[in-house]
Amino acid sequence: MDTKHKPPIAVELESIVGRAGLEAIIRVSRGVPLYVPKCATKGHSLESLLDEKCFRALCRAYGGERIMVPMMAAQRRHVRNAAIAAARKAGQSTRQTVREFGVSWRTAQRANARAKEAEQKGTCPTKPRQPTLWERGG
Repeated sequence: MDTKHKPPIAVELESIVGRAGLEAIIRVSRGVPLYVPKCATKGHSLESLLDEKCFRALCRAYGGERIMVPMMAAQRRHVRNAAIAAARKAGQSTRQTVREFGVSWRTAQRANARAKEAEQKGTCPTKPRQPTLWERGG
C-alpha cells in the first residue's frame, strides 16, 4: 500500500522490519507504546514476532526507547473501502455489503460512490471536498 495512508512512524518501521514485521507489531501493540530493548535478547516478546535479523535491526534503530505503535485507522479504512467497492462491483447488494463488513448503509454507499468517482477520474479514492459557493452556482 502507498505511504499516503500510513503515519510516518509506520513507514519508518516498515523500512526496518518489513511489511510482515510491521503488521505483526501492529496486531499485538496497536495504539500502545512499545519498549524496544537496547540489544536483541532471547525471550523478549519481540523475538517471537520478528525474525532475528529484523529484531536486531529494530534494536539498533530504537534500542532503549519506547515507540508509539500507530493505530493505522486511515489505512484500515482505505483497505476496507476498497474491499467494499470490489464487492459491490462484483454484484453484491448494499444490504449484503453492510452485513459482511459490519458498516452502516451510508458508509457502504459512500465507499462505493468514491470508488466509482475515482474510476471515472482515474485516481485513488479520496474524501470529497466540499464545493465552494461558486462551484454550487448560487
